[in-house]
Amino acid sequence: MSKHRRRRSSDARHVRLYHHVLNSQAWLALSAPARVVYIEIFRLYNGANNGQLALSVRTAAERCRIAKDTAARAFKELEDDVTGRLPDKNFMRWGRDKQKPVPNDALTVPKQAQKAA
Repeated sequence: MSKHRRRRSSDARHVRLYHHVLNSQAWLALSAPARVVYIEIFRLYNGANNGQLALSVRTAAERCRIAKDTAARAFKELEDDVTGRLPDKNFMRWGRDKQKPVPNDALTVPKQAQKAA
């Protein structure tokens, strides 16, 4: 057996939407059709096909049960307003252990502020 053998998940394929994404300003600013199209695009991702996802306006309209023009507007909204603004897994990796310590000189109160108080 190879050391680098990829372990397959026994779970059925699914789309996972984390609370930090659902609560983000970018997600809340999306229209309902844009959210549904986003989920359909996300559904196409299988873990190995990043950069090779394809979803046409017509197919999105059929899958989401919306008009083609509405699907086109949803794609435009996703491209213009949200690309790069939705939090990703790197957001979740932030923690206290990765914070840079604040230098001691930044914690001191300037003399002018001490006199005013």
